[in-house]
Amino acid sequence: MKKNALKINLSLFLFIFILCGVFPLLTKAETSILSSTDIPQNFAQEIFPLQKTKIELHDQKITLDWSEKTTTVSSSYHLVNPEEKKVRLKIGLPLPVPQNKETDPAVINPGEVSSPLKVFYQGEEIKTSYQQNIKGYVWEIRINPGEEVNLEVYYTLPNEINEQGLCEIGYRFSPTKTIFPLGESPQFSLVLNFLDTHPGQIINLKPDNYIFVENSLVWEENNQEQNKRKDIVITTNLLEENKSWTTLLSTKDKKQLFTLISQEQYQEAASFLENKYHDFTKTEEKQLLLLGQAYYLKKAGNTKKVLNLFSDLVNNDTPYPRAYWELGKSYEHHTGKLTGLFNQIQEQQIHALLQPWLVAKLPPEKVKLSSPEITIKY
Repeated sequence: MKKNALKINLSLFLFIFILCGVFPLLTKAETSILSSTDIPQNFAQEIFPLQKTKIELHDQKITLDWSEKTTTVSSSYHLVNPEEKKVRLKIGLPLPVPQNKETDPAVINPGEVSSPLKVFYQGEEIKTSYQQNIKGYVWEIRINPGEEVNLEVYYTLPNEINEQGLCEIGYRFSPTKTIFPLGESPQFSLVLNFLDTHPGQIINLKPDNYIFVENSLVWEENNQEQNKRKDIVITTNLLEENKSWTTLLSTKDKKQLFTLISQEQYQEAASFLENKYHDFTKTEEKQLLLLGQAYYLKKAGNTKKVLNLFSDLVNNDTPYPRAYWELGKSYEHHTGKLTGLFNQIQEQQIHALLQPWLVAKLPPEKVKLSSPEITIKY
């Protein structure tokens, strides 16, 4: 087994895999890229009280709907007032001001900004305001003595990437001095849903106590201690897959394809690649163009043709994670097909996260575990 960035003792490998489906994701070359690159961070943030408080935070449920362009955050918090008096409390959330050509966030007038987030307290929407000193939004709640309340927060983050296409998404626990004291037996969960993305676009993630539930990655913590909470960091590459077929095209053809994409003419973009298919003779190049066709057809909503293309790619043992991911989702409740796909992914060593994803869908007796050498392939 090659040296990986996430070093797992081989004797512990299967044990760890069985517990939480963990595989090392990074190769040595990819580790070098991460360590030498300034990667934009697009984290969901934890709420915090603006003053010291005895209000307890009992449960947190965070959902990230991850697409190529944005990450939509849905957060719910269960708060408890242990005191015998009514508490009036201001709560903050670090969040950038939505920028436009006319807006300079350094001199922003909070009254002129439409809030990019929605906050619901006990099911009713409440107003928020931007405060430059905390670089975030603030709202106020009132909690009666002994009352338990629910707070929900929704917002969308743009996925800013660097030149290599890398960005980090995830969840950052409050770095401020004022934090909510945790209640007895606090519960935390984060769910990562893949929209037009897939696990093959993840090149590293930590901490490694994740599991797959259906088609989502899930982190869960019980009885957390404040000083032991670790940020959830998911490092992704949102350009590499797309570049695999666009780099095959001439400058003129790239321009034409990008024009179609910018106008969201995805069916036409797929047809454009289909017409270019016969211009290439190498098998790998043809397969990449088929992957590109399927990618744009998926965006266009042409489900039937998409699955046919992905099926052809998988049947030809291509190394593209998206093909196995989309085909596997279509095999729900077909144990035989899922088992065959699992064996193929295992043999071809497609991507570290695809094996535990399928393991979670299969009966234990259908799974023969292995410790493959992992490389990220497109």
